[in-house]
Amino acid sequence: MEISRLSKRYSVRKLDKNDVDLIYDMSCENQIFYQYHPPFVTRESIVKDMIALPPGKSEEDKFYVGYFEKEVLVGLPAGR
Repeated sequence: MEISRLSKRYSVRKLDKNDVDLIYDMSCENQIFYQYHPPFVTRESIVKDMIALPPGKSEEDKFYVGYFEKEVLVGLPAGR
């Protein structure tokens, strides 16, 4: 899958453990989401989500992506 083609408006790239603070800073601002979808995000929960795989899947099947406007993270896919 060519993830850069997921958006015509934003640049898209895979996120990794170096991006945890960036993901956390964006996610923790979304208080209403976590009010209805607890537990509240932590850096540890982000790392766990980044490596979590369903049975029968491998790392090659995992795409944890971020949407960027210039160098600013503006979106993450919903769901955890």
